[in-house]
Amino acid sequence: MKRSAFTLVELLIVMAVIAALISVVAPMGLNALKQARTVEVAGDYRGVMQEIIGLVAGRGKPIANTAINTNSYKTPFSIATTSAYVYTITASGTSFDKSKYDGNYLQGALENTRNSTIFSPDTFVLSFSVASYIYN
Repeated sequence: MKRSAFTLVELLIVMAVIAALISVVAPMGLNALKQARTVEVAGDYRGVMQEIIGLVAGRGKPIANTAINTNSYKTPFSIATTSAYVYTITASGTSFDKSKYDGNYLQGALENTRNSTIFSPDTFVLSFSVASYIYN
């Protein structure tokens, strides 16, 4: 007599194998999404930093503290100056959810910024000296 269908045990084994594969692949996929978002934020940080450097170099004088429309962008920033040429960029605002980003990965992505870079993964703050970019 020929068997024409799967047994319940065979179906359960296949389902267990599929569940095991999903449990291995899902965290890797979520981590990849988190790192992709983090790369986007790092690019935004670098863009804001380059814009500040360009403004200061073009005007020849520091710019004042400002907030970049903190609820309209994917990565809302506020910019503060502690001295004439040292700026701090902070990701903040209601549309910025830190749990979606990998702070350690972001720190690594911004590690190559020149001179006095201070970054805290918990607060998403980047400090840099414009003078080191303009005058060096």
